[in-house]
Amino acid sequence: MAPTQFVGLTSNANPTVWIYVPNTTAKTLEFSLFTQEKEGLYQTNLPVKAAGLLKVTLPPTIALATGKPYYWTAALVCNPERRTEDWVVGSWIQRQSLTANLRNQLAHATVEQRIKLYTQSGCWYEAFNTFLDLQQMEAASPNGKALWSHLLSTAGLNGITTQQELLHIAVPSLTTHSTH
Repeated sequence: MAPTQFVGLTSNANPTVWIYVPNTTAKTLEFSLFTQEKEGLYQTNLPVKAAGLLKVTLPPTIALATGKPYYWTAALVCNPERRTEDWVVGSWIQRQSLTANLRNQLAHATVEQRIKLYTQSGCWYEAFNTFLDLQQMEAASPNGKALWSHLLSTAGLNGITTQQELLHIAVPSLTTHSTH
């Protein structure tokens, strides 16, 4: 899950990226991280057990430098013998330091306010992670639907109002790379 109209910002050296996995027969997801120059920095294979969100957190040995863009990809390995059949998605991520003012605001904010502060500052990855944390704490949060809509609209995913709609839209957005 990543913004479609801008580089998603993070303040973390080792951010968490969430990958939507549709219903698939693929058993493996390959996550890769590249520099702006397309130099490979990190790659890991994760087991795919079911459709839904798959969490990928960069290990401490791979720290994003502040101010540099990176590109990540997630490939569903549909046929290990023929990798051109993989389904691949990717997006840009860049680490940015939080201002002292924003850090102060975040320290005194409610969870819902933190989500809005993160989205306003472009720190989409933190906003999404904070939203998921809120959903785990308060599955029936009274502001959950409004926060979800706000979060998705800031990422350029306008028109998606429910998590179920996101699941239906995410499948066609996957790009199949094939030689035929």
